[in-house]
Amino acid sequence: MSDDFLTAKEACKILKCNLVTLWRYVKDGKIKKHVITRKNVRYSKNEIQAYIRSVVA
Repeated sequence: MSDDFLTAKEACKILKCNLVTLWRYVKDGKIKKHVITRKNVRYSKNEIQAYIRSVVA
């Protein structure tokens, strides 16, 4: 399975949350952000899906 990376907007769409909630998940260590450059941050689609599975289970 390839590890696709998503923008914050795409990650929020999958998580059905807003940007502030996504930032809180990152701060709390629930989701990891991948910093490409200072202004370019991505989120792993696999990690987001794993987080969703852990919350639902």
